[in-house]
Amino acid sequence: MDDEIPEAKKPVQNPRAKKDRNNTSLLINSTVAFALAALVMIMIHEFGHALAAISLGLHPVVRPFSVDSGAATNVQNIVIDLAGPLVSLVSGLVILATARGGRGFWGLFWLWLGLQSVQEFSGYLTTAPFGGVGDIGDALHTLNAPLWVGYVSFVVGLAGTFLLGRVATLRFLSFTDPASAIPNQMRSVGLFAWLAGVLLALILSIGSFDASTTGIFEGFGVLASGIYLTTVRYYLPRVKGSGQRQELHFPVMGVALLLVLTILRLVILGPGLHL
Repeated sequence: MDDEIPEAKKPVQNPRAKKDRNNTSLLINSTVAFALAALVMIMIHEFGHALAAISLGLHPVVRPFSVDSGAATNVQNIVIDLAGPLVSLVSGLVILATARGGRGFWGLFWLWLGLQSVQEFSGYLTTAPFGGVGDIGDALHTLNAPLWVGYVSFVVGLAGTFLLGRVATLRFLSFTDPASAIPNQMRSVGLFAWLAGVLLALILSIGSFDASTTGIFEGFGVLASGIYLTTVRYYLPRVKGSGQRQELHFPVMGVALLLVLTILRLVILGPGLHL
């Protein structure tokens, strides 16, 4: 009898290792997307201030994290202060409404940009009652608004952050693979990417911050731009959503744009862009 020829053994794939690679890809892509979105969001916000100043006949100087409007009146300062948060809110809502269903790195970038922009507005609402800190707080301070207005602003800001957490949970679910553990993927694409993205954005912004109270506040602002993700654990069992498996590769273009934007901010906005 002829000897039986054994079938060629196929390499056995480790499902756990494959899932770990997928989670790592999610984390890397979402981290780079968060950092890029953070720098873009800040620029949109600051140019919102600058455009308001220009419309009032002023000649602002735009820096990476601030705008100097020069000799503005109290009324002009109020308009300029409020313009930045309002531009952030409107741009964020438009992005979230029009960029639904995006996939891959760019889908993550647009999602982060929309979420961070809306949170920028909510964050300024929550800081309003604390001694004129932040744009909305400065405007209320200039208006000599009663204390209760600041407290109402604080409550509305917290509510906005909490509701944004639901939007974030639903949107990030679309990036998960139903065949793998959803909570682990959600941490990779959301919570962990936020924390790593904040660190990356702050490292790339070294040289843009100053040691003043404003500089410290802006640093905390970058950190708070993803604070709504702390509510994902609450929303995850309460919302219905699903995603589909996707192949994510190293975001070469995203990293390149992040480095280019960092250099442009330092070279052009670092010394102050006079408009």
